[in-house]
Amino acid sequence: LNRGQRLNLLGRTTLFPLGRERCRNSEGTMEYTILHPSEVYGDGSFATFAGVQNGQKITCMAGTRDQLVAMPMRVAKYITRESSLMLSEVVGAFAIYCGGCMLAVEDQMDTACTRLTEALANRPFMGVHTFGEHGSLADKATYHGNLMCSVIVFSSRRVTPKAVDLATGTTFTVDDPQWDLV
Repeated sequence: LNRGQRLNLLGRTTLFPLGRERCRNSEGTMEYTILHPSEVYGDGSFATFAGVQNGQKITCMAGTRDQLVAMPMRVAKYITRESSLMLSEVVGAFAIYCGGCMLAVEDQMDTACTRLTEALANRPFMGVHTFGEHGSLADKATYHGNLMCSVIVFSSRRVTPKAVDLATGTTFTVDDPQWDLV
């Protein structure tokens, strides 16, 4: 590229995003905020959809199309399992799936939706594809990240509200003093 030129990287970087070190979980494993590089410029700099500060360490991450296709199903299974829901109690769900992920596996979205439907015992769901998602890790701080998926599962049974830290597996209920930190 020449100075003043830019190149769109979205399709080229979905499976190889960057990770910004965020915090260590209870096992001591580093957790990362995922950054989706969007453009590279002629001067060698590049842009991402989430912020990076000068001096922050970033790491090249890697994923596969199969992982992206399976992500909504895996999240739904995790939520139903951790909520102690019987599949017969699931009445539906709302899925948020990153638009960048969707574009990378657009030709396999039928498979992703079929797997999600099966994980929800054939209950209906509604989904959206967003660009830029928000969440938290072991440090409990809300942050902006990319290439993420979440699923809200609705049930016919009242359950105690819970928040699950997917990185550590720690579950917090509304009665837990840690709830305010989630």
